[in-house]
Amino acid sequence: PSTRGSETILLVEDDDPVRNLAMAVLKKQGYQVINAASGEIALDLIQENSKPVDLLITDVVMPGMNGKELYESLQQVWPDTRVLYMSGYPNEVISKRGILDTHIDFLQKPFSIRMLKKRVRDVLDR
Repeated sequence: PSTRGSETILLVEDDDPVRNLAMAVLKKQGYQVINAASGEIALDLIQENSKPVDLLITDVVMPGMNGKELYESLQQVWPDTRVLYMSGYPNEVISKRGILDTHIDFLQKPFSIRMLKKRVRDVLDR
């Protein structure tokens, strides 16, 4: 199955090398990518963007606004936006801290390029 697409993805990651790599991979797959280093910057950027965001890919733990808070804010504007959370912490740790539910789409860092492409397509196609 193809992992290519044309959807709009908002990529929010405070680690520049991780964000830049993910952005390059996603753009090469044909996606329109808006990227930001924080939730606050992401919300400012989407106010300038009239096109709905199909998928939010966000780090869970970031300075300031966390990934779940960002997703909740985005849903006020575009309720159909899907989310793929990523973190260097295991999902179980984040769930126990009450940051995320256990039944979420989650990408463990470090991730392979292949896994990123597959998870993005899986979430968008559901």
